[in-house]
Amino acid sequence: MAQDTEVPRAFIVLRPIADDSQEIADDIQDYVKQRVSDHKQLRGGVVFVEAVPRLLSGKVWRAKLKEMVAIH
Repeated sequence: MAQDTEVPRAFIVLRPIADDSQEIADDIQDYVKQRVSDHKQLRGGVVFVEAVPRLLSGKVWRAKLKEMVAIH
């Protein structure tokens, strides 16, 4: 795939009692795999975040999410 191609990725905010582990990420990917078509699969993986960044309008701040992924 080309570097500029976007792929589906899940940004997950866990409850305080849960820990971010590969097992949870795999379970999420399996859940999605069973329920959505092939082109919607989570090829970008699962990223655990403390909070989903939002603009003042309430929309998801996609540019900030891209920055967060670049840091990982």
